[in-house]
Amino acid sequence: MRENLKRKKTIWIAVCACCAAICVITGAVRAAGVWQERQTEQETILESGEEQAAQTAESQAVQGDAAEGSPASQDDDDQADAQADELAAQTGEARVPALDEEQKELLDRLSAQIEEQRYEEAARLMFERADDLAELYYEVMDQERFLYRDGRLSETPDEDGLVLARSSLVFCGSFASGAPEGSCTALQAVELDYPRYDFASGQWKAGKMNGSGRIGYCCYEGAGEENRQMVREGEFLENRMNGQVRLSTVNAQGEESVWEMTADDGALVLDDVWLYDAADDSYRLPAEQDPSHAYLVTGKEAPGFRFENMILWE
Repeated sequence: MRENLKRKKTIWIAVCACCAAICVITGAVRAAGVWQERQTEQETILESGEEQAAQTAESQAVQGDAAEGSPASQDDDDQADAQADELAAQTGEARVPALDEEQKELLDRLSAQIEEQRYEEAARLMFERADDLAELYYEVMDQERFLYRDGRLSETPDEDGLVLARSSLVFCGSFASGAPEGSCTALQAVELDYPRYDFASGQWKAGKMNGSGRIGYCCYEGAGEENRQMVREGEFLENRMNGQVRLSTVNAQGEESVWEMTADDGALVLDDVWLYDAADDSYRLPAEQDPSHAYLVTGKEAPGFRFENMILWE
């Protein structure tokens, strides 16, 4: 009996040990399965993330390529327009304003009158059409100097034509490198107490009178007791007269007087042809036609007496 009990006990212990071993093995297998599942899940997540990142990068690259090939944004368009305007400014394209037929007719008439030295007619026209010239200069040309010739404007004065330098000042003649060069006339319409014009006509170089020329003014509708007209003729160097100067005036009665005098770099030379009067500290030069008509310069005026062109290009 004891023998049987001992044998059953041994068998039971062996069975329990086997069951325990099976449980341990099952737990280990289950743990390994869980670990493998989690590992697989993590790898799946990582792979999914990498794939998503790759897709995102690819999408961004595609979008970038599309952006490069797509129309520019508004800012880019504005920048491109600004660059185009700058290029146009450098090349002179698209900056030259267009003129209507009435404006062309006005500039054609003005050019013809100045070329034919009909200065009074030109000055009258400038006064009559002052509003039109102001609109041309300030609005159409935006205060820039364009050369007009044969019904068109060009940006850089570099040929024969007319330039509206201000609404009341024109240069007509030859131009080079953007300035009067060669034969040219500057005409300015001025209204002080009387309507008048000032002019500077002759040879120019680099925008200044150089060579033979004439400068002066004319009050063509009277000037009271003052001279109606005065003209100085001679040689110029950088806008200043040098050497012999022929000065002529026309008084209010229409009488002309002429004097010959000398200038040095624009300054009057009081040589021995001048008669000095100590009583009133003055110098007198008798006129050629009538010695009773004398040109008078006081001692105080003499140092500042100048012969120079005052209608400047710049």
